[in-house]
Formats: sequence, C-alpha cells, structure tokens
Amino acid sequence: MLVFSNSVMQFLNEQSDFLVVGCIGTQGVGKSHILSSLFQHDRKRKFLFPVQSHEDIENSNHKTSGIDAYITPERVILLDCQPVLSCSVMYSDIQAEWEKKIGFEFGSTEAGAEMNSIQLISFLLSVCHVLLVVQDWTVDLNLLRLIQTAEMLKPSFPPLNQDEPYVEAFPHLAFIFNRASDDDSRTDRRLKLSAMLRSVFSKSNLKVESGISNVQDPPHLPINLSFFGEESQNETEIQRFCQAASRLRQSILSTPRHCVSYVSLSEKTWLSYAARVWDTIKKSPLFMEYSRLLP
Repeated sequence: MLVFSNSVMQFLNEQSDFLVVGCIGTQGVGKSHILSSLFQHDRKRKFLFPVQSHEDIENSNHKTSGIDAYITPERVILLDCQPVLSCSVMYSDIQAEWEKKIGFEFGSTEAGAEMNSIQLISFLLSVCHVLLVVQDWTVDLNLLRLIQTAEMLKPSFPPLNQDEPYVEAFPHLAFIFNRASDDDSRTDRRLKLSAMLRSVFSKSNLKVESGISNVQDPPHLPINLSFFGEESQNETEIQRFCQAASRLRQSILSTPRHCVSYVSLSEKTWLSYAARVWDTIKKSPLFMEYSRLLP
C-alpha cells in the first residue's frame, strides 16, 4: 500500500518549473544506484536512495519499499520505486496480509504481486515527465509487458468542462541497460535493440523516441536508449560511469516538459494531484477486472 507522507510538502514550492523523474525495474538491476548517480554530484556522500548491501543480495531482500522521493536543488523530483515482480516484495505482502488476517485483494499472492506492480507503474506513468526503465544487460520482456498493461489501465482525468480541449499526457520512456559490456553497446546491437523496442511500443502513446540517451558514438538514434557498464573500483571504469551518467543527466534535463494534468501544476499541487491519481487507481474497477484474467 502506497501512503503519502505529509513531510514531503515542506520541501515543495509553489513554482511550476519542475521536472518529475521516476525509475522502475526488477529487483537487483540497480535502479536506486542509477537514479542516485544521475543527480548526485558528490560521489563521496551517501547515495540519495539506499542501495542493496551484500547481505541484502545474499538474502534476496529488496531495499526500496513503496516509492521514495527526493527533491534536488535543480527542482527535479526523483521517484524511486520498489522492484516490480519481486519475490521479496511478495513475501513482505504475505506477512502483512497474515498479520491483518484478511484475504488478498486480488485473490492469489502471485496475482496480487503482478497487480501491485502494474498499479505502481500506472501511477508513475500518470505523474512523471520522464520514466526510466532500468534493466540488466538483457531485455526483460515481462517488464515491457507490464508497462504496456499499465498504460492500458492508466486512469485519465479530463476537465469537468467538456468544451475544453483535452489531450491526455504521457511521459517520456527511457530505457537503461545497466552492467552492459562493450559488445552490448556496439552499433549493430544498438540498431537491433532500437528496432525491437520501436516495434514493441509502435502502438503506444508513450514517448520512446525523444532522444534521451547517453550514447556518444554515431549513429545517434532517436530511441531513448542508454548503457552503463559495471562500476568497479577501477579508476578508469569509475570515470566512464560518471561520464555516461553526466551525458544522460543533461539529456533528461533538456527534454521538453509536458503538463501531466490538463491544468498547470505547481510542485505542491502536483503532490495533491499524485495523491488523487493513486486513490483513483486503488478504487478503479478496471484493475480488479483485469486481475480476474490472470492465471
């Protein structure tokens, strides 16, 4: 269950020049690490978002629960989401439901884990300007399927006055491949990967061809595609990682910003809008109806 904290409001302003960047992915792909590295200038400080320790990895425990938020000095609101399709999250949900001694909202635990992931993605698609999709070196087709489902079930909020023009807003979707080798970012592989992603989202309203990328070598493709190598203690590898993060950060910050609602929002009214979106998602009968189609 996603609970909005009132403490976030004190860090928000009444100005409307802000950017919301969310991040999703499965467990252990490096979501929190990537998001922290993009917008943390001093690497000697602790990460903006907590990352998995060696003990967490050995015990298969997830680190982020729900959605963590951080507001940078540049007025970028970062949203770090818990892992989707995570066995660790599902186990935590089982314990919570057992303590409440009530049944699962979507029937089985497996269906509940998938539906909770879809709800969180649908929420982020509704409130973010840019949504980062972090994967390991290989394409996660289950994650892409979840994104398509979340887009299908995403709620819309048209104006009360039906005479007003209304165009539903959709975020920029940027694909990040973490721990990629040099071969993974070769030109021929990038072309094949770009063609595949373009094909998967050919009928989607999500903006996957905005030029959000950290790829420096030609050809410069419009598909939102970035690569990060394995960060190690090697000074050369650390420098390459930082340069890739800097290029992607500049690309994100220069992306045209759309209004996530039909009215202009300030940072504070955005938070109220986000709470309204989540409440609508939790009460929407569409998610319950879809859950009945799951095996």
